[in-house]
Amino acid sequence: MKTDDHILTGKKVAILATDGFEQDELLSPLEALKNAGADAQVISPSEEDKIKGWKHTDRGKKVKVDLPLNEARADEFDALVLPGGVMNPDHLRRDPQVLEFVKLFFEVGKPVGAICHGPWTLIDAGVVRGRKMTSYETIQTDLKMPAPIGSMKKSSWTMASSRAASPMICPPSTQN
Repeated sequence: MKTDDHILTGKKVAILATDGFEQDELLSPLEALKNAGADAQVISPSEEDKIKGWKHTDRGKKVKVDLPLNEARADEFDALVLPGGVMNPDHLRRDPQVLEFVKLFFEVGKPVGAICHGPWTLIDAGVVRGRKMTSYETIQTDLKMPAPIGSMKKSSWTMASSRAASPMICPPSTQN
C-alpha cells in the first residue's frame, strides 16, 4: 500500500518481536507504518541480528533486528506493535525486560497494537484487566482469566487488538 499521505511522519514505532513471529503479522504492519511515514523499528530481546519468522506452519523469512531490547527506551517511541505467531509471544511473555518495556507504554498512554496471539504478552505484563480486546480464538480464555495485578497508574491510553493481521493494519494486497 503506497500513500502520499504520510500521516505518521515524525512518529517512531517499536515492533517488539523475537524468533517465532508470524511473518505477515510483523512484515505487513512494518510496511504499512513505513508507507505512512513512521520510523518503524524491529526491537528484540534476541541476541541475534535477525529473528526467524513463520508463515503459518512453514518456516518464514528472517527479519533484521534494528535495535536490541536492552538498548531500547520506551520513552523514545510513540507507539508499540506486538505481532503474534505462537512462539513469539510465548517467549516474550516470560522475559521481565519485555514486560517492563510493554508496561511503560501503558503507563504513559501511548498506543499499543497487539495482533493474534500478541495479547499473551499484555496478559503477563498485567495490563489487560478491565479492558475489552480481541484475540485469536485460542487465547480468549487466557484473556478472561485474572491477570497479575501491577502498580500501574491510571491514564488515558489507546490500544488496538486483532484476531489476525489482515483486518487490523494491513493493506488489502497482503491479505490472504
